Amino acid sequence: MRSPTTLAALAGALVLALGGCGLFDEDETTSPTTTTPANTTPPATTTTGPRPAVVDAGDSPRRALRLSFTKGATTTAALTFDLDVSQESQGTTQSLDSPVVTEAVRFTVDRVDGDEADISFAFTEVGLDRAGTDLTDQEYSELTADLQDLVGVGGTGRVTEQGAFTAFSYETPADLDPKVADTLRQFEDQLPTIVVPLPTEPLGIGGRWRTTTTTTLAGITLDQTTTYEITDLTDQTMAYQATSQQSASEQDIDAPGLPSGTTVRLISSDVSGTSSGALELDSLVATTTSKLSGTQEIDLSEGSGPPQRLTQRLEAVLSVKTSG
Repeated sequence: MRSPTTLAALAGALVLALGGCGLFDEDETTSPTTTTPANTTPPATTTTGPRPAVVDAGDSPRRALRLSFTKGATTTAALTFDLDVSQESQGTTQSLDSPVVTEAVRFTVDRVDGDEADISFAFTEVGLDRAGTDLTDQEYSELTADLQDLVGVGGTGRVTEQGAFTAFSYETPADLDPKVADTLRQFEDQLPTIVVPLPTEPLGIGGRWRTTTTTTLAGITLDQTTTYEITDLTDQTMAYQATSQQSASEQDIDAPGLPSGTTVRLISSDVSGTSSGALELDSLVATTTSKLSGTQEIDLSEGSGPPQRLTQRLEAVLSVKTSG
């Protein structure tokens, strides 16, 4: 069995890259739980898509769904992220419990340019809930202090009336703490979850569309397909539910934080999820709850030794509430 430090570093990389998704397939006997905060700095995300494609136009009446922008308008998104990870190797299982992370992000429409808008955003609050973890008072205080550096950090972007983010960038100090950089990477990866991409064609209740994305993060390239369905539609509000499937082909992983001489190869990854929410068409962010789960198989090798198989199962819940 690899050391907890090695496995925790690997978990941090994979959770960031695969969206913190996982599934406990069966009951297992676990070793004592350990709490391990991620403190790696993965490479920047690169994403292609999403590309909305209509599957079913839904019932009549139908209409084109578009965001509307007002200069100076603000939306605050309160995000809560909860993650559980279980790792099994050579008949031994350990759990890595992370504290629940809460973040508040304020979005502002700075300029409207036709069917697009320039926006800015900033983190206004960050917190941790350590219930259910084994964090000591000192560890909790240190983590909380580290995350407070995130308050005030922000950036800019451009969003289309169909919910596509472009020109996304952070405005960060040169000496930004690596742990804060991790949180920023996670937030960037969560944007497709809290902003709903809208298709070109008119839709009605029951309308469905599908998006596909390819993302590279922490050295892992993965594909995700998400199918949305309209469950209710009024003049300004679209209620929806969605299912997603995420996969990654066999590939080597450049996982930060692992001991020198350790090589990692992702053998398989199967992650799925569901979400439901509501999008106010005059807001940038949807109110939503997303649940994701999946299993990853990884081979770890140290030096010239033979690879050892690690099975990692993850469960994550992301909830987003919005206010004006």
